[in-house]
Amino acid sequence: MKPVPILQCLALVLLFAWRLMPEPYLEWLLLPLWVMSGWLIFASSLEAARLRRRAWLDQYLLVSSPWHTRWRGGWLMSLWHLVLAALLALFMLVRLFWPFTCRCCGYSASCSGAGCKGTSKRLCWDH
Repeated sequence: MKPVPILQCLALVLLFAWRLMPEPYLEWLLLPLWVMSGWLIFASSLEAARLRRRAWLDQYLLVSSPWHTRWRGGWLMSLWHLVLAALLALFMLVRLFWPFTCRCCGYSASCSGAGCKGTSKRLCWDH
């Protein structure tokens, strides 16, 4: 197992700190944090997929087999994990941002909640 680089640890700290920032910074930093979180998901999922694939290939195919080199995982596997990481990172950031918005009307954290019915559902009557 490889040691975790300092850059990845810094990215995780920034993701957790992003949740606590004031509202204007949340919108400005969404795209850079989406790229950063997507990169973290991509790097870890691609490494895990390559380890699983290498274990499977070593178990069932000879090393000298031409299929061993073809099924290692190339650009198609990388592209699949990149798309998957981008979607997962976007869903994760939207879910982190969700508590700051009213579910009915989309008003932000500056919403007083006076027009919203209930505190758990935060349904909005009017603003």
